[in-house]
Amino acid sequence: MSPAPGTAANTDREHRTRFTTALVTAHDDHPDLRDAAEVLVRPDGHVAWVTRTTDP
Repeated sequence: MSPAPGTAANTDREHRTRFTTALVTAHDDHPDLRDAAEVLVRPDGHVAWVTRTTDP
């Protein structure tokens, strides 16, 4: 039996396919993004999170 829509198991499966990894090789200079190692960008294009470390 499949999980009901909106349940944790179903929601996790739906969102897992919506992530994309991209390697950025060039961008406009912005002081908040200097030396950024990882950036999480929301679907509407706004930056949600930035880290300057590569340590997991």
